[in-house]
Amino acid sequence: MELKKAVSEKRAVVIALDQGMEHGPSDFNDWGMDPANIVNALTPHADGIMMNRGIAEITKPKCSLVVKLTGKTALCERLMQAPLASVEDAKKLRASAVAATVYVGSPEEQNMMAFAGRMITEAKRAGLYSMGLMYPRGPLVKDKHDPAIVAYAARAGAELGFDCIKTHYTGSKDSFSRVVKACPKPVLMAGGGKTTDAAFLTTVKNVMEAGAAGVVVGRNVWQHKTPLKMLEAVNEIVKHDSSAGIALRCLK
Repeated sequence: MELKKAVSEKRAVVIALDQGMEHGPSDFNDWGMDPANIVNALTPHADGIMMNRGIAEITKPKCSLVVKLTGKTALCERLMQAPLASVEDAKKLRASAVAATVYVGSPEEQNMMAFAGRMITEAKRAGLYSMGLMYPRGPLVKDKHDPAIVAYAARAGAELGFDCIKTHYTGSKDSFSRVVKACPKPVLMAGGGKTTDAAFLTTVKNVMEAGAAGVVVGRNVWQHKTPLKMLEAVNEIVKHDSSAGIALRCLK
């Protein structure tokens, strides 16, 4: 399904593959080290895939391409995502959408918001969808999963004008539902770090029951011993309203 349509129907499953920039090659096993393996195996079964320009140039996703226009490495302490590409670059790659990260609460927040604002304007002119990765990070952020702070970050993304918002899970269905209610744009959950199969699929179920428009998943899928089966399990919940228990059967 086309990404914009999937988000509007609250059935979006997006693969995240920007971790090579954000975390380095240590995130990838031997199979996943070649991005073509992940793209070829998973994108026919997803609504979109988010990646940086360099990886998009060497792969051919079989779903909507989301080009991430900002980034940083884990080796830099500065809480700042630098502009890495443009809307024009995304258009040349035939992307359906662009994405940018804003660390809400960072001393560099204003610079990231200024770039995001310009990106959103250019994306609207170009007819591209926009995704805001709104993450609370900074001196005043004691807990990046605090529901009130996550809701603030999500709302800030809507205020900026992003078409949809990706942000942290807050730990429970009730608290995440408050994030969704606080944000007048569709909210998608950031898949987060690797965890157990049951815990991850339970989180996906809770997020969808909280009213989210979908999920953006990475390591919990392509680091899995059977990535395609895990993606099938996620789709079972997001697309078919199945329970986490039923979804777990996909992994058998």
